[in-house]
Amino acid sequence: MTWIVTGGAGYIGAHVVHLLRERHEVVVFDDLSAGRRERLPEDVPFVRGSVTDRDALDRLFERYPPSGVIHLAARKVTSDSVHQPELYAVVNVTGLENVVAAMRQAGVQRLLFASSAAVYGDSGSAPVHEDHPLLPVNPYGDTKRRAEEVIDGAGAGLRALTFRQFNVVGAGTHPWAVDLTSTCLLPAAFQALTGGPELVVRGRYFGTPTAPPCATTCMSPTSRRRTSAGSTSSPGRRPTGTGWSTWAAAPGRR
Repeated sequence: MTWIVTGGAGYIGAHVVHLLRERHEVVVFDDLSAGRRERLPEDVPFVRGSVTDRDALDRLFERYPPSGVIHLAARKVTSDSVHQPELYAVVNVTGLENVVAAMRQAGVQRLLFASSAAVYGDSGSAPVHEDHPLLPVNPYGDTKRRAEEVIDGAGAGLRALTFRQFNVVGAGTHPWAVDLTSTCLLPAAFQALTGGPELVVRGRYFGTPTAPPCATTCMSPTSRRRTSAGSTSSPGRRPTGTGWSTWAAAPGRR
């Protein structure tokens, strides 16, 4: 079974690739705009390209016929999305449309999509449940909401699982995959502790109960599911549930 991981050279993607390759063949597709090639095992095929390039995706699927796709490639900095909304729409929405179209042409059904808790906006409540209204407050969150709509409208030929991720932190046993992005929570906190810019925490209420690592909630028994990953999720920890592995191994067209 072969999986294509878009954005596989990124922080989350590298963890996914290293774990996935223990049981499956993996191919990474990444434009390296934020990813780093050195995060990946040398024996994992790597193709440099952008999800905005439909022809490149078609060539990828032809060269490495996959059983499924894990779609992580995206622009993710909320402040940048305010200044570059068109770019975020092209990469995060049109890019997913291209992936889904390439999958359909190649007869591939399984898709794992990395969405974001940014689709909820300022929810005003805790905890946030999956049926909470989607009211994103920035272009980044809106592109993730629109991308989910692309999946919902893709029809019965697509078996998709969507993860709405919060703040994913940790490097587990893989120091090569540490997140160095200054706009992410944990790197920003450590920079503040070591003399860097002050950490700004917005809001007034911080009574959020501590969640267990990798806390997840599956809301639907159908083939098109959504899962929210808790804010303490760490890519360095192995998931304890069997839902993902069962879904990934289920019979499909390839």
